Amino acid sequence: MPETNPVISVIVPVYKAEETLDGCVESILAQTFADFELLLKVVQLMLHDRSLLRVADVEQRVGVGRRRLQRLFSYYVGVSPKWVLSRYRMHDVVAALDNGYQGLLTDLAATYGWYDQAHFIREFSALIGTTPSAYRDGR
Repeated sequence: MPETNPVISVIVPVYKAEETLDGCVESILAQTFADFELLLKVVQLMLHDRSLLRVADVEQRVGVGRRRLQRLFSYYVGVSPKWVLSRYRMHDVVAALDNGYQGLLTDLAATYGWYDQAHFIREFSALIGTTPSAYRDGR
């Protein structure tokens, strides 16, 4: 089967088309997916490397500054990289509780990067709808 190039349709409303259409088309053709590909790489790294607990850890690993990460996530995902990391960590906490974790909840929180118990309880309750201890007791 012969290789084909993908075809993409782009609809661009252009004011005063005769004067600006050439520049618009040139701008579209000059765009690359480098930023999107970088974002996908970062999200995949966050998902698969749970040792990344802070945005600074991600910055160091991928060699990208905090502001650039914030812009990429804001543009493509709609939330901050901190929010994404926090959700991944919270999923890990819930999985540990679902798998029968019986240790101290403060230790569990610290394992996943929360060093302030009140902050951990607030985030857990906001996302899950109950406190960590009530969640564990109610399984």
